[in-house]
Amino acid sequence: MPFGASKMCIMPMLGPWPKLLENRSAQRPDDPIADYDFGWMWVELGLEDHRK
Repeated sequence: MPFGASKMCIMPMLGPWPKLLENRSAQRPDDPIADYDFGWMWVELGLEDHRK
């Protein structure tokens, strides 16, 4: 399977994961992770267009 096709197959599974991390960290304002920028992860996974 070419890389492009495999990337399209896995994107629906990966999409919710960085969002979950961002949402969970935002719910913990006392935790240092609350200020962490997960933007790099969206870019590395090729999902930056899916970030809202």
